Amino acid sequence: MIGFRNNRPLLKLGDCLITEYGEQWLADALEHAARRAGTTLPFKEDLLASVRYYLEHECDLSVMKVSELYARLRRMLTEVGLEHLAKELREEMPPMTVCVAEIARSVPFWLFFACELKKQVEELRGHGITRYCFTGRKECVMALRGRKRWDRSCQSLLEDLDFLLSRYEEQAADY
Repeated sequence: MIGFRNNRPLLKLGDCLITEYGEQWLADALEHAARRAGTTLPFKEDLLASVRYYLEHECDLSVMKVSELYARLRRMLTEVGLEHLAKELREEMPPMTVCVAEIARSVPFWLFFACELKKQVEELRGHGITRYCFTGRKECVMALRGRKRWDRSCQSLLEDLDFLLSRYEEQAADY
């Protein structure tokens, strides 16, 4: 048996499985639909609470395609009298967690690390994922430096890494 955090199903997008996801991306998608419909979003928190409750208590799937989640969300909006929002709802993807420490452990040289990171981000973009949550920054730096203890050179590389990752985050904002 597999236990999921918060009892939510995994989200499937292409060959990616998203295990950790909050609600902000759905809130953003609903806000964007309201803006396209030229209206406000009534009861946003109640709508999100309904989606959360459904995912955690009513959904019998362990894995759900993102497109299926949006289809069910559109049905719910239509059933509660918000058909104008359902028509304008576009699929937006949740942010994907990218552990840069894992990449650094597999390719522990800066140049190769940067190329592998770029490759992985481009692969995610190919699946429609444009928002990322980068984790393991300090562990990444220590793997790239080959250090067991933090030192001044690690701090310098962390600043370079933060700059590189901020570029990916800025590019994501442009999508």
